[in-house]
Amino acid sequence: MYEKNVKFRYRMVGILTAVLLFLSIIVLMPLEAEAADGDVFQIGSIKYTVISETAKTVEVTGYDTLAGAVTIPSEVTNNGSTYAVTEIQNMAFAYCSKMTSINIPSSVLKIDEDAFYRCTGLTNVTIPNSIKEISPYTFEYCSALTNIRIPDSVTSIGKCAFNFCTGLTSIEIPDSVISIDEEAFWTCSDLETVTIPNITDIASTALYNCSNITKVLILCSSSSETESANLAAAISNCMASKTVSVYKGVRTASASQKTGKGTAIGNLKTFLCVTDGIYTLSGALTTTSGMTMPAASLRLTGTYNAGTKITGNALVVARSESASSLTIKIYGMKNTVSVSLSPLPGKTTGLKAKRSGSKHIIKWHAVSGAKYYQLQSRVKGHKTFKTVKKAGALTKTSFKCSHISRSKTYYYRVRAYYISNGQKVYGSWSAVKVIKKI
Repeated sequence: MYEKNVKFRYRMVGILTAVLLFLSIIVLMPLEAEAADGDVFQIGSIKYTVISETAKTVEVTGYDTLAGAVTIPSEVTNNGSTYAVTEIQNMAFAYCSKMTSINIPSSVLKIDEDAFYRCTGLTNVTIPNSIKEISPYTFEYCSALTNIRIPDSVTSIGKCAFNFCTGLTSIEIPDSVISIDEEAFWTCSDLETVTIPNITDIASTALYNCSNITKVLILCSSSSETESANLAAAISNCMASKTVSVYKGVRTASASQKTGKGTAIGNLKTFLCVTDGIYTLSGALTTTSGMTMPAASLRLTGTYNAGTKITGNALVVARSESASSLTIKIYGMKNTVSVSLSPLPGKTTGLKAKRSGSKHIIKWHAVSGAKYYQLQSRVKGHKTFKTVKKAGALTKTSFKCSHISRSKTYYYRVRAYYISNGQKVYGSWSAVKVIKKI
């Protein structure tokens, strides 16, 4: 009997020992950490930080390697949890020089300062209607940026937001913008045309050092409205010693008369396109509210039979048999206007290039109707043609190029042009001629 009790006790001790050992293992096992605010994770090449675990929101905070076209997703999933992407953090894509375009989803409500600082390869940006502010320095030094649409949800443009965006040639600022801070477009040196609402809260340096601006369209609520003093100061600061044409456009009353971009009709610049010829306006435009626009020039492309729409803004009412003149109606205008066509110069032909000692002699045939010629060259191994130094506005049909390297191969081309109302109207480039190295 005693032996049985001992065995029973030993058995119980063994069972209890095993249970305690099992429980100790369970206690010592590491628990899976719960997700929390501030957690960082990466999906693909984009890094995210949790803003709120409760609200399931994250912000873009950085990247590993990005190139080409980039799309930020509207939501991401990590460890079984799905988060909405609502912000782009300060410096998130800074120095991402190989990214060429960025598509931002409508889930993003805020883009912080310097988000795209020095993205020197960035050419195209899609900003959603959910953004209310272009933060300071957002696109500073995005020197290749050529295409950006500011949505009509934006109310302010911050300091140096587009500083040194030297690739921009035009910018349309929507009516929704009521504030533009200092140096917002500082040194956008290729910027030529600006469409802007008649705002009062604009820094006098907003357009400073934009030395290439030639036309500004101010959107007004009526024909009697005068531009604000602050806006006038900002415009005058970009004029320097040259002439800048400033137009006032009246918003059309009927929504059906607005352009696809929602801007006013009244300035011919709103439907400029390129190439087939330059049409010169004879007679002024008069808006439905009685405001008169000055005569101007416009370039159009396409076939113009009666009834043809011109980029949604204008309608061809009639065309002469010779096709050298058009009568057009611009939506929002009381009257029709006539435009006459001056054809583009023809293609330059007969280009010859030969070596003569340490010089290259370039000759070509004269082009009827052209007054000037532009001569360009490039060296083998270089992709870009550049205008030959000291060969600016050539009036003759030959030129001697000096300071030539015998050990390099050169390519030449030439085109004719004339100047109409201050605009250069170019013909087509000639065939390329080569002078090989010795």
